[in-house]
Amino acid sequence: MKLKNIFNRMVIVGLLIVLQLGILITVIWKLSTYFMYFYGISLLLSAVVLLYLISKKGNSSYKIAWAIPILLFPVFGGFLYILLGNTKTNKKLTRGLKEINNRTIQFLKQDPKIIEDIQGEDRSIANQMKYIKDFSLFPVYKNTTSEYLSPGEDFYRRLIEELKKAEHFIFLEYFIIREGTMWNGILDILEEKVKQGVDVRLIYDDIGCLKTLPYKYNERIEKLGIKCMVFNKLAPVVSLIMNNRDHRKITVIDGHTGL
Repeated sequence: MKLKNIFNRMVIVGLLIVLQLGILITVIWKLSTYFMYFYGISLLLSAVVLLYLISKKGNSSYKIAWAIPILLFPVFGGFLYILLGNTKTNKKLTRGLKEINNRTIQFLKQDPKIIEDIQGEDRSIANQMKYIKDFSLFPVYKNTTSEYLSPGEDFYRRLIEELKKAEHFIFLEYFIIREGTMWNGILDILEEKVKQGVDVRLIYDDIGCLKTLPYKYNERIEKLGIKCMVFNKLAPVVSLIMNNRDHRKITVIDGHTGL
């Protein structure tokens, strides 16, 4: 049943995308009868799109990446941009991200003494630390340690050890989760921690787990008491926004351990 559900979902989404592309090709083919009109409208549309790109605020490399194909293929360039060039997040998501940022930024306070100490040792490194704080909003800390865990078996063993120590919260964010011995071992610990009153939250990427998890797996996880969210759910729409995936692999435990 699990494979059947995944297969059906992939087939349905694939068919809907193919249908959209088919409609687009059919429209262009039908308009070929009126080629001169179609050609003129296409050139005008590409010119308007090009002017819009030049005048809008944004990443210059993104503008150039679209301006070049529009100039090389003006007949289809404007249409392609309208179809695939919209990478903006919707207003609801933008407002939500802004609210989250406003709530979390108060916890990201830089200790000026740390920057002063680093500046006394190496001014160039201190400048890099300032840059990281100003543009990524992440402060620099001291008295921290890091350990390189390789191969994956060492990482998994340490992950299990640290999860068992959790007392307050466990936050997990992963691009791919696959049902099996390793994930089931983690899930058993998460379920036990929930019973102990630990706040457990999970984010996984929808496309990354399309073939590895059954449809609506998040609902099964939530029944265990784990707060779960599916990132950027797969939608049967031809859009580059679907390429905005969550490739992170992060576990945060009680605010002092990150893997």
